[in-house]
Order: sequence, then structure tokens, then C-alpha cells
Amino acid sequence: MLQDAVSQVGNSPIDFIRAAERHLRKYPQTPRREDLERAILKAAIDAKDNPRIILYGEKILQQDNDLVLLDRVARALLASDDPDSSRRALQYSQKLEKATADWNAQAPQPEKQDEFDRNLARARVLEARSWGNVGELDKAVAQARKSYDTYPTGEAAAEMARWEVKLGRLREAVEHYADAFAIPDPNITQDNRRHDRKVLGEIYAKLNGSETGLGDLVLKAYDRTAEAVRVLDERRNAAVPNAGLQDAFQFRLTGLRGDSVRLGDFHGKVLVLDFWATWCGPCRFQHPMIEKLKSKYKNHHEVAFLSIDTDQDRSLVKPFIEELQWSDQVYFEDGLAQFYRINSIPTTMIFNKRGEMVSRLPGFIGEAFGEVVSEKIEEARAE
Repeated sequence: MLQDAVSQVGNSPIDFIRAAERHLRKYPQTPRREDLERAILKAAIDAKDNPRIILYGEKILQQDNDLVLLDRVARALLASDDPDSSRRALQYSQKLEKATADWNAQAPQPEKQDEFDRNLARARVLEARSWGNVGELDKAVAQARKSYDTYPTGEAAAEMARWEVKLGRLREAVEHYADAFAIPDPNITQDNRRHDRKVLGEIYAKLNGSETGLGDLVLKAYDRTAEAVRVLDERRNAAVPNAGLQDAFQFRLTGLRGDSVRLGDFHGKVLVLDFWATWCGPCRFQHPMIEKLKSKYKNHHEVAFLSIDTDQDRSLVKPFIEELQWSDQVYFEDGLAQFYRINSIPTTMIFNKRGEMVSRLPGFIGEAFGEVVSEKIEEARAE
């Protein structure tokens, strides 16, 4: 049986693949076929088994345009420079670019802009390699340039240089290999840097007779790429609400009504934060208990409540609260959930009048929730 075979392979992805494939050959009509093929694909990715990544990945992509899988399959196809494989890789990388754009269009979020740009840049650099492998060198350079302009990486810079060399544009290639070598990119391995340095030196010496002056060129590339990364960081921080703040009470949260509130405005009050989401089943039971507590303390002006939504897609919130007839005095978390490392929804947090957290209640508590929170509020009031 499959369970017995899998239990004997330990943590070896290769042995798991062999056991699972033997099972599929023996039981081709098994109702677990799709689950097994997905498990084989995951093991193939762990084992860097490109033929199986392609085989099982393409099957799954017939049903699901998963962004990560589109990237993995395209890269596996581009592991060789075969033109036929590259044409297939081009289709997947173009799907990745479109799927990324669609994802951003459906639920644009400033705090997700960095992730969107990285995905888009990856898609474009894969398209560049695909175009180059099928002989469209100008398209390859242009697409690599678009990738670099979207999100500057060593991979995009090296891709530009690769095809510029093929086109005989050696001076442009030297600049871009220098960028690839110098850019502060955590995804560039030492092997990548050694390769880029070697090719850079060879081309520079071919153009200038020796490597004299190469150091100055690399220093200029370092300054140039450091500036590009600095601009990227500024853009990223500008897009993320409250980025860089070290004090939660400096956070300003945007409201569903179009207003905003600053947590610091509640200094001198006991503050209750209720983190919830439209997808959270237990929140449907717990949030109304918060509303009852708000009614209980409505005449106690030293107690305040904030309803904080954590949905990624904010367009879901208004119809959700209208359906459940909740108050629309809702604020979006705007980085606060990450600041407090909230990984369980619902979560309730209570602060005393000095702005010190006195209680944190993660998850669904049940019927006792109202009583528990009320006790914590009273303790905070008494401090």
C-alpha cells in the first residue's frame, strides 16, 4: 500500500517520488491521483527535478494559474536553452505577467505593491530569456530592461548583458554585467557573482586591452545600483502605511467611512482593539459580543473600542458588515497586525490609560468572552 511505501522513504523527496509513481502506475484510476500528482510536484521542486516539475506542473497549470507554479515551470523549461522548451516557457511567463496584473487589479493594495512589482519583474525576466532563446534578441533586451525598471535585480541586469553580448553591444553589456555584480540583491548567489565578474573582466579586457580601470567602473555600478535600491526602498515604505514606526500609538488607521484615527488619540483611556476579518467564522460570533461591551461602556468615556479589519481585499468589508448589520465604524489594520505579529484571528487586545498592553486574547474564546474582556477592562480602569 502507498502508506506503507511512503512510511519507508523518510524525508527523501526522490524516494517519495519513486514510491508515489509506482503507486500511480499500479492504480492509474485512483481517486487520489490529483493529490498524489501535486505531492509529487512538491517533492520534485524540493529535489530540483526539472523534468518532473515540467511534467506535473503543466498538468496542474491546465486547471490553476498559480503564480508560484507558473514561475517554477517556466524556469524548469528554461533550464536548457532549447527553443521548443523556450516557446512553452514564454507562454507560461506571459501568463504569469497577466495573472500578476489581474491579481493586482482585482484588489490593489499599497502594502502589496512591492510583492506585485517583484512578481511582475520575475515574469518579465523569464520572458526575456525565452525571447532570446528563440532568436528574438532585441525583444529579450527590451524585456529584461522592463524587468529591471520594474524591480532592479541582479538577474535582470545579467539578462540584459547576456543578450547585448549576442548583439555585439559590448559596452552596454559591460555596464550591465557590472550592475549585476555590484547590486545589493540577496537572491544573487556567490556563484552568480563569480560568473558575472569573470564575464565582465573578459569583455572589459577585450574592449580596453586589460582590466585597468575596471575597478572604477564597478564602483560606479555600485553607486548606481545602491541608488536604485534606495529609491525602491523609499517607494516601498511610501506605499506601506505607518512603515518604519516603532511606537504603535503613532499609527494612523484609515476608516471604512473615509476618516482616520491615530492610536495616540486614546492616551488616557482604556483602549480595546478588536481584530477580525470577513473570512473568519468565529468572528461572526465574537464581534457582536464586542458590540454589547461597547453598549455597556457607552457612558464611560475613559473606555474606547476600535474595530479593526484585517482583510487583504478591503472591498469585501462594506457588503459584509451591511449583511450582518454591524456598525460601519471600522478601521483597517494598516500595518498594525504585522507590528503586533498577530497570527490568530480574532484577537482582542486591551491597553491601560498609559498605553501599556495589559491583555492579549488570541483566537475564539466562546461564551465567556464578554465576561473575560469586561474583567480585563475593569482591571485596566483600576490601574
